[in-house]
Amino acid sequence: YLCDLYVRINSEAEKDPAVREAARAAFKRLEDGDPAARATWSRFVDITRAELERSYSRLGIAFDRYDGESFYESAIPAMLDDLRARGLLHESRGAMVVDVPGLEEPCILVKADGATIYQTRDLAAAIHRDATWPGFARCLYVVAANQEFHFRQVYGVFDLLGSGSTGRL
Repeated sequence: YLCDLYVRINSEAEKDPAVREAARAAFKRLEDGDPAARATWSRFVDITRAELERSYSRLGIAFDRYDGESFYESAIPAMLDDLRARGLLHESRGAMVVDVPGLEEPCILVKADGATIYQTRDLAAAIHRDATWPGFARCLYVVAANQEFHFRQVYGVFDLLGSGSTGRL
């Protein structure tokens, strides 16, 4: 049901600006810590994790940790401060972005409304993994091919930070 709901809302948001704005406002409330939004989100996380664990169990797969996107929320302000201090993060059309060498579009990390996006959380996750498990062999991302540009942006910012370890990501 949640997958169907996600697809339906995204389809409606593509057609109707009012639905798109309502979804953006709801996400901003979630990021701002609105108790009702957080409670709904927490329930969705629990349902999703239970279903994923059921599928993984059938495949004989177990994980030591489940660190979803929200796990990295607390690391985002320090990451943005670091990027700003290095002169990498700047304002563009109300958003906070990093220019990535070789890419025509900057990597948006904070939208004009103050909300973050996938790139923000994926970058915070990469930085966290690199700091938590220095020298790890490899981190695999299993995603659709249409995510290539997204990861070129994230890896590009990661490389600008001087880690130079995107070959492991």
